[in-house]
Amino acid sequence: MENNSWFKHFPGAITVTDADGTISAMNDASAEMFQKDGGYALLGKSVFDCHTPASQTKVRALYENASSNIYTITKDVKKNFNLPDSLL
Repeated sequence: MENNSWFKHFPGAITVTDADGTISAMNDASAEMFQKDGGYALLGKSVFDCHTPASQTKVRALYENASSNIYTITKDVKKNFNLPDSLL
C-alpha cells in the first residue's frame, strides 16, 4: 500500500493496522505527524503502545468488536498542501 502514489502523498495522515493492532502502513503525512513518536519507525509496532492506558481500553474494544472509529486530530496544522500534479 505504501507504494501507491495517492496513499503516500495524500495530505491527510493515514495509519493502517492489522487485526491485532500492529501498524502495517502509514503515509508521509502520518509519519510526519507522529515524527516525535518515531515516524516510520512505528511500522511493525503495536498501536496500543501509542495510547494512554485509558484510551488503550477503548481502542482494544474497537478491535474486539470490529467497530469503526474514524476521527481527526490536529497537530501543528499545515494549511498549504503541496500535492503532486498527478493527484490534482
